[in-house]
Amino acid sequence: MIVILCLARGQPQIAQPMVERLLVRQPNNLIALTAQARLQFARRAHEAALQTYQKMLGLSPDMTPDPRIGLGLCAWVLGDHDTARRAWERALQRVRQFILLKVGI
Repeated sequence: MIVILCLARGQPQIAQPMVERLLVRQPNNLIALTAQARLQFARRAHEAALQTYQKMLGLSPDMTPDPRIGLGLCAWVLGDHDTARRAWERALQRVRQFILLKVGI
C-alpha cells in the first residue's frame, strides 16, 4: 500500500489525504485505520489517535500489530498511566500466549 510507503519515508502530507479517501470508502479498513492513528499521534492529536486505536481493537481484538501498544502510548501521553500500563501488559500477555502456542507448550 502506497500509504505505508509514504509513512515509512516520512511523508505524512502525502499519506494523510490517501488515508482519508480510503476511510470514506472503507471506514473499517484496518490498514487505513492504523495509518490514521499513526498520523494522528504524530500530529499530537492524542485523543483522536486513542479513539482510532480503540476502534481498531473493537474491530479486530486479535490484530497484529496489537493496537494496545498505540493505545497505551496515547494513554500515557494523556496522563493516564494506569490505562497505559494495562494496555501494554495485555499486549505482552498476547505475545507470550502466541509464543507458547508456536512452541507447543
